[in-house]
Amino acid sequence: MERSRVAWGSLLGLIVCLVLGTLFLVGSPETRSLWKALFFTACAAVFAFLVWRAWAPHPEPAEVTVTFTDTTITAKYTNGEMHRLEWANLAEVGVTTTDGGPFIEDVLWGLHAGGDVRVVYPNTAHGAQELLAAMQHRLPNFDSEALLSAMGSSDRKYFVVWRGVKATV
Repeated sequence: MERSRVAWGSLLGLIVCLVLGTLFLVGSPETRSLWKALFFTACAAVFAFLVWRAWAPHPEPAEVTVTFTDTTITAKYTNGEMHRLEWANLAEVGVTTTDGGPFIEDVLWGLHAGGDVRVVYPNTAHGAQELLAAMQHRLPNFDSEALLSAMGSSDRKYFVVWRGVKATV
């Protein structure tokens, strides 16, 4: 797999900082300096994070497209699946958060009908922001504060952002 110049530069920076930190810690009495050793060790920690971030496996986000009309909401997935729900049958809108972010998708929307989840899509789905605006407009008592709490969550949690009254067209 090809690595970027930033990744290789970070690896080089990590090695240089570790060498310098070690030299200032265990070098000759004239060059020993605890403060310099601590400085280069801290720099090495930053470079170690940059190397990890560049080389850690990051799963590709699922390509999902959500669309809606006056009557239906549709989610199309890259594997060819398609899930549809009519606005009139929408009973609950929920947001599930996980503790997996920020490197993997950690905010998922669930649209419920008849007690079942009918449509699920990640917050990064194509068209998700447009659908959110439509839900805020169409669904009376859409709980934007619960949505803000969900977006700020880094725990495994479920937030109900709308429940129960019929959607308006």
